[in-house]
Amino acid sequence: MSGEASPQDGPPAFPPRPPAPGPGRRAELLLLQILVAIVLSYHLLFSPETHGLYDLKEWVVLGLLLLVAGVMVFPGRIWESNWFVGALVMVDTTVTSSLIYFSPNAASGFHVTFFLIILVAASAPTLHQAIGLSVMLCAGYAALLYLGPSQVRTLSVSELLELPMLLIMAVFYGVSADTVRRLHRKTTQLVQESGRSFRALVESARDPIIQADSRGCLIWWNKAAQSLFGYGEQELLGRPVGLLMPERHRAAHSEGLERFVRTGQSDIVGKPLEYEGRKRDGTEFPVELSLVAWRGEREMYFGAILRDLSERKRMDALARQKEAELRQKQKMEALGRLAAEVAHDFNQLLQVIQGSSQMLLRGRDEGDPLFKRLTAIKKASERGEVLTRQLLMFSRKQPMQLRRVDLNQLVADQVAIVQELVGPAIRVETTLAPTACPVLVDPGQFPQAITNLAMNARDAMPKGGTLTLATRVAGSLGDPGVDQGLAGLGVKPTVRLDMSDTGEGMDPALCAQCFEPFFTTKDPGHGTGLGLATVQKIVEQSGGTIEVASRPGQGTTFTIALPFQQAAVESERAAISNVMPRGDETILVVDDDRDVRLLIQETLTEQGYQVLESGSPENALLLAERHPGHIHLLLTDVVMPEMNGRQLSQRLTLARPGIKTIYVSGYSGEILASHGLEGTAPVCIPKPFTIEELAVKVRRILDEA
Repeated sequence: MSGEASPQDGPPAFPPRPPAPGPGRRAELLLLQILVAIVLSYHLLFSPETHGLYDLKEWVVLGLLLLVAGVMVFPGRIWESNWFVGALVMVDTTVTSSLIYFSPNAASGFHVTFFLIILVAASAPTLHQAIGLSVMLCAGYAALLYLGPSQVRTLSVSELLELPMLLIMAVFYGVSADTVRRLHRKTTQLVQESGRSFRALVESARDPIIQADSRGCLIWWNKAAQSLFGYGEQELLGRPVGLLMPERHRAAHSEGLERFVRTGQSDIVGKPLEYEGRKRDGTEFPVELSLVAWRGEREMYFGAILRDLSERKRMDALARQKEAELRQKQKMEALGRLAAEVAHDFNQLLQVIQGSSQMLLRGRDEGDPLFKRLTAIKKASERGEVLTRQLLMFSRKQPMQLRRVDLNQLVADQVAIVQELVGPAIRVETTLAPTACPVLVDPGQFPQAITNLAMNARDAMPKGGTLTLATRVAGSLGDPGVDQGLAGLGVKPTVRLDMSDTGEGMDPALCAQCFEPFFTTKDPGHGTGLGLATVQKIVEQSGGTIEVASRPGQGTTFTIALPFQQAAVESERAAISNVMPRGDETILVVDDDRDVRLLIQETLTEQGYQVLESGSPENALLLAERHPGHIHLLLTDVVMPEMNGRQLSQRLTLARPGIKTIYVSGYSGEILASHGLEGTAPVCIPKPFTIEELAVKVRRILDEA
């Protein structure tokens, strides 16, 4: 089946409502009906001639009156139907014909003229033509009746009434036929207008709409459907609608269509359904289908409203992604708040453990029976410190202190630590760039990224292998032959750090998830899932990017790209020697944790300082007021019950101008900022700290002008 399907060939859009005849035409029909009843009644009641209905003439007249009365009280909606007008004509024709037949004095010409009037009314195209022809027939019959050569007697009353009866019936039939024709024209016009309105409505719809016949052939579709599927207007008319769906669904579609046409049973008609559509180029896409069916005069028809779900699916996926990101953000914020709350107490404990183990290790050699145990305690405290910093780093509670350093030197300093972490079964190799690699990073946190990547490589090489750390400069010094940096850094010169292992490698799915927080392939209890996520945060906060390249069985390479810093590199290596700096100044130590306070006091006392210690800010103020000598330095905790360390420093500065201050705290930078210390990072020591760091910091602040 092919060819264009015209609107007349297709199924009706919706059934039209015929117009009412109108009050004028209805009045005409009623008036004519009354006249017919009057003439027939007069013919029966006042005719002296006997006839077949003579004995029943009163009952016949009563029936005519009741018929007229019944017609008059019929509701207006009855007059809107062609069948009613036709039925009225049939009743009047039957009654009139019966009366004429049973009247023996009716001439044969009267019968012929009556039926000719009926034929004229049915065949004349207009009312005026029907009335004109009927009047001519009545005139001919009148001439025959009144002037005929055979007329030798006086006409009776019934014969005199024949002519007005014919005229009234001519008008009645003419008006009735014209009413039926007018209703038919109005109905046809309304159908056509409804079809045009329907086409205009569905053509303007944004959703695709299609219609098909009982064989599943497309008979009409709107422009939205043509645009969606990519076909021309006439290209698929008359062809199976199965072409608009993937081939794997066509057999089931044909079976379901045949079953519905045969039995009227279907699982999809009248129900919304998600399906797959197929465009002209073969592209498949999700579509929502609403299917309806109706039976026309000759066959079953189907209509479907379609909706492309591609954008909605994309938006739903985006919404799920945003929701997951929001949940992740909320989880990280909760984790950050939790980490900030426990960091202080945890760091206090680590400070005591780490400081005490360091003090006990001083002066002991490896042959001492306690050396290994003390070393294990010290390393355990350092691992606890690393874990705390990872949590604070990932939740952005740990402030970044960016400084220019040489990445070559930073990597070289980490080689020994990396080798110790990965163990002797893994060989650590370095390939450093021949020139300096200046970058802007936090020298206290960026080494954590290197060690996290090293531990990740160690777990990927359980049987041993090689870990290579390589630095290089890409896209610098105007060299067009090198690559131009990773995504996000454009064509600016970058410094690269490649950490490659010869381990098991990862498939693309694992590569895509490896930086997600808490994602780990390790067994429970052997990984937190924060290692690579922390690395990514450190790199991003340093202004760089990180990418991973891996294949199963071919190892993994993590590439960190950092902006190349043109300015000279500042050396930030701690000038800590085996002999800690000493002094004889007076230092006031204030900390609400007794163990930490005593540890600091013992450390500074061993270095020759005079130490005053207090467990609260109020007692510290009293102690400073009563002390007769000079107090050179205040070393105070930040968060304390009565007042914070910043407020204590301000009050002591008023009482003792020139006193210097060093803050120590186990809280993160965000909480320190809430206590007014956002600009005092150079004089704040985070807990836990080593006794060497404490001694160097104290000496440096005291020696400043």
